[in-house]
Amino acid sequence: MSEDQDFQGFPSDLSHGGAQDNARAYFFLDRADRNGIVIMINGEDVWKKNGGEYGADALKADISAAFFRYYP
Repeated sequence: MSEDQDFQGFPSDLSHGGAQDNARAYFFLDRADRNGIVIMINGEDVWKKNGGEYGADALKADISAAFFRYYP
């Protein structure tokens, strides 16, 4: 939980993530700006395909970065 701003006595930014075998989840809410995102990914942490390395954590990072780029 972030305490960057105070929103009605509570932090305005809330986030949480979790992981279990073959699944990842993350959410972020900004109550002051009234936006947020939920990301749920099925898959391994890391997998290789056609010489490239991919994974659930990298995908979560890319999706989060795109969200924050358009909803700063």
